[in-house]
Amino acid sequence: MKKLSSLLMIITFAIACGGGGGDSSGSASATAEANKATLISTGVCVGCDLSNVNLDDETLTNVDLTDANLNGASLRNADLTSSDLDGASLRNADLTNVDLDSASLRNT
Repeated sequence: MKKLSSLLMIITFAIACGGGGGDSSGSASATAEANKATLISTGVCVGCDLSNVNLDDETLTNVDLTDANLNGASLRNADLTSSDLDGASLRNADLTNVDLDSASLRNT
């Protein structure tokens, strides 16, 4: 009985830590989706996690995405004119037809 209890505790801990074999298809986390809503409403998401979010066709002019994590995000046809993406991580992001006119991309 003691071994079973210990095993259940280990399984519960693994699931709580994200090791439960859930969806790893690149979908955005709840935190990233909440950050997306904040970005769209305020225009600011400094250092935030936007990994794997869908920002297709969004108008994001003059937004501040300094040091943001945009890994795996989809930004197809997004307008990022005059936005600050300094230090942002864009690994595997889809930047097809993104408008980056006058955007800042230092250390990106």
